[in-house]
Amino acid sequence: MLHDLRVHQIELEMQNEELHRTQVELEASRARYFDLYDLAPVGYVTLSEKGLILEANLIAATLLGVARGALVKQPFRRFILPEDQDIYYRHGKQLSERGVPQVCELKMLRADAVPFWARFGGDHGTGR
Repeated sequence: MLHDLRVHQIELEMQNEELHRTQVELEASRARYFDLYDLAPVGYVTLSEKGLILEANLIAATLLGVARGALVKQPFRRFILPEDQDIYYRHGKQLSERGVPQVCELKMLRADAVPFWARFGGDHGTGR
């Protein structure tokens, strides 16, 4: 019985070491993700299937003139000029029908009503 307990203890210690290694790897991946997404020189926005902003990087928040935290759960179309809403709609429809990355240009509107052109691309893996 003592032998069995010792074997189980060794197995648990090995599993604990593996979990620790996995945690270190996950932290490194998270740091790389932060660098790639959040500090990218272009605006990134992750959208829900309904077009709500789930997250945005620092550049996207700056471009839209809104604090990053205030963007969450906002409809992305809110920042698209009315005359370009159809382009956005068609873009989303093609993305969901074809499942391949789509790109279009939209005229967007900052929170302070200053318009700007944006190249908008999306795929199912990163949001629309």
